[in-house]
Amino acid sequence: MRGRPLSWRDGGRYEGDATWIGPHLGANGGVSVRDGVTAMRADVNGALIFMRGSVYTTHDPGGAVTLVETGDPGVRIYRENRQVAVSDRDGEALLTGLNPYAPNHIAVESRDCSFDALIEKTDALVVPRKNSGTTVSFAPKSHHPFLAIVTRGIPIQTPLGATVTLDGEAGPFIVGHDGQVFIADLKRQTGADIDLGTSRCRIYIRPEYGKGALPHTDPLLCLRETSVAY
Repeated sequence: MRGRPLSWRDGGRYEGDATWIGPHLGANGGVSVRDGVTAMRADVNGALIFMRGSVYTTHDPGGAVTLVETGDPGVRIYRENRQVAVSDRDGEALLTGLNPYAPNHIAVESRDCSFDALIEKTDALVVPRKNSGTTVSFAPKSHHPFLAIVTRGIPIQTPLGATVTLDGEAGPFIVGHDGQVFIADLKRQTGADIDLGTSRCRIYIRPEYGKGALPHTDPLLCLRETSVAY
């Protein structure tokens, strides 16, 4: 902020002015007193941008703007590998001065996102029209990834590649090494059927979200449901 303090001029006139430059807008104002009459002025310079029901302020929008959605607050945002913004409490940031009709490389710092966020992409190319606004989303698709560990009892292992179908879910999951089943978004307790090829067995998963970076179960005993021998 800079300004000129109230000063005296010939004829009993007093004047003062000040200028404030913020991160998104600038303002200046002044006051004049002459013969007991006070006059004031104020100006604001910058731009207001309306996108997706929100209002954003900026000094100069430049050729084009884009609204970056990160899904989490405090996520660093890069343009052409240079940090240009940090997402606000709503998980958003407005980038200005994009090059119209040309690729603009936008990326986010995945380490700033919640540890349980499943992020499908961390960068994108944005090609906006001149004087336009676009949106690019890096918001996680899930905040409930979970690792279920399935066992059939020592020393019998759950077959690698066996399919797991959660109750009420359309697509199956696959048993990986050491009986591990990664579930991208598990919000509730649920049962699951495991197809072993010659037989089926069943487990019940109770999410426990306090166990380390990737929440997981203790080994779950898969109980046989058919009369076919193991």
